Amino acid sequence: MSEPLHVIYRHEPTSDGEPTWHSYSYPTAVYASGYALEDLREAFREAVAFHYGETPVPQLVEHLEHQAAPGVFLRVAVDRQTLDRDYVESTMRAALTRESVHRPRFAAEQVSASGDIVVVCAVASDRLGWVFEQMGEHDALHIAMAVSDFGVNIATVAGPSGIPDPTGSLTLNEVGLSSESTIGEFMVAVTPDRESSRLPVLITL
Repeated sequence: MSEPLHVIYRHEPTSDGEPTWHSYSYPTAVYASGYALEDLREAFREAVAFHYGETPVPQLVEHLEHQAAPGVFLRVAVDRQTLDRDYVESTMRAALTRESVHRPRFAAEQVSASGDIVVVCAVASDRLGWVFEQMGEHDALHIAMAVSDFGVNIATVAGPSGIPDPTGSLTLNEVGLSSESTIGEFMVAVTPDRESSRLPVLITL
């Protein structure tokens, strides 16, 4: 079975009349833009068909990204667990909207290859490999997972070139995980009663 193509539809408000929806994808980079989500979806599928030509197009896994604060985007997969992911997204958005501990904490943390902070809204049963499929070697993604009715746990995964200083970061082997491990297992392994204010970082390779 071929690796799926993860497509991220990002909404980024603009004031100059330019399209507000843009897409990017992993592992194959395909770009499209549009003034509305449905326009973007159609443009992206046309671009993918052109890119692959006669080669079968991989299964598409869709994600929506919305800006929650300047330079911070929340990513929600469009699947059967979207409602659970939406809860994580709304919790994170509320925290980032307020002058809370999250904003300064994120300010000094790793960013994606685009220069933005991207938070993947996950559920406990998601595989780590599913997150790895959504990033490149120069990316760093933050993962948020609900742990109660009132909060989330946050940790970071980074490609081998995704952070300027890997000091203090962890590897899969060091925490006894693999790409088949779940996000729930990941959170237990990297956030046990941490006193540090820095988000735990896992290097993917």
